[in-house]
Amino acid sequence: MSYWNAEDVIPALSHIEMYRLTDTGPEYALTLQVADKVLGMDVLGNTLAVLVERDTGGVISERRVDWLDVAALTARR
Repeated sequence: MSYWNAEDVIPALSHIEMYRLTDTGPEYALTLQVADKVLGMDVLGNTLAVLVERDTGGVISERRVDWLDVAALTARR
């Protein structure tokens, strides 16, 4: 069942903490600031795909996919 709540507020920004895998385990790399509300994400190779929901001012929010290059995070130190 779905519903619509007029009180829902879509944030202008979301934050994603990124970690790099090293020989000693995960290591904090950085925090990405993404416009709008993050609904989901996936990493394929050096690309982070982020599904976001944006408030367009209408009754139904707009959804889109943002593509981010995360090659610098996957490079081994």
